[in-house]
Amino acid sequence: PPQEHVVKEDLLSALYCEFINRVNEVGVDVNKAIAHPHTQSLVQYVCGLGPRKASVLVGNSFVFAQILKQNNNRLENRTQLVTMCHMGPKVFINCAGFIKIDTASLGDRLVSATHLNSWTIRCSCLIHMNFPCSTDSYIEVLDGSRVHPETYEWARKMAVDALEYDESAEDANPAGALEEILENPERLKDLDLDAFAEELERQGYGNKGITLYDIRAELSCRYKDLRVPYRVPNTEEVFNI
Repeated sequence: PPQEHVVKEDLLSALYCEFINRVNEVGVDVNKAIAHPHTQSLVQYVCGLGPRKASVLVGNSFVFAQILKQNNNRLENRTQLVTMCHMGPKVFINCAGFIKIDTASLGDRLVSATHLNSWTIRCSCLIHMNFPCSTDSYIEVLDGSRVHPETYEWARKMAVDALEYDESAEDANPAGALEEILENPERLKDLDLDAFAEELERQGYGNKGITLYDIRAELSCRYKDLRVPYRVPNTEEVFNI
């Protein structure tokens, strides 16, 4: 394409927007960026960050380096972006869904249903920077997905409903149900997500139908590459570019 005929500032702006769209579509493995400096430039394109915040998160910050050294040079869950990296709650809410953690490489200390409070309580703790319990000792399997932390409870609810577990039972374990669903995601196909969306709207969450369908798709294949495979444009397409 005749890029030389495009105003340089307009071309850079378009390229920057495209980087943002593609990076957030694919997600950024924060631990891989920490371990491999040549990939750190991707972090600045994560929604809610930018060059300055990205440099603090994965750059050559002495304080951050000392924090990582105490934690085996890795982050084990998204919540540590706040508790260890001192990320503000608003920035965390904006970027959390695009920062992924490869939980399979961290071990088997997966979070139990009783280990963490609900997202509402956790978010309140984040805002006040005052956690009632340690957040450094668990691995949240949903941190390796596009599911946003504020909807983790809905993902667990979908897993429990799909497996027809009794939520009122004393030994109910939503996290265990989630693990089972991740191994057998076809069970999610029978869920009535429209009814779930209506219930959430009745509770004051608004219309979350699209969000619920996105969660189901993500639980079926976490961080599936959604990019369209590249193909060489034909002559007519090149002419119309």
